[in-house]
Amino acid sequence: MESFRFPVQLVIRPQGALAPDAVAAGLDVEAYRDYRAYAGQITEGP
Repeated sequence: MESFRFPVQLVIRPQGALAPDAVAAGLDVEAYRDYRAYAGQITEGP
């Protein structure tokens, strides 16, 4: 079995209020309060 390595270089999450454009577009602020996205580069694996 091949191992998978994904060193996380950055955690992206909303800071404070969402951008006014997003709120105006109808995005639910509460739905994204705990949102996290992870950025990095795959160093090993498929």
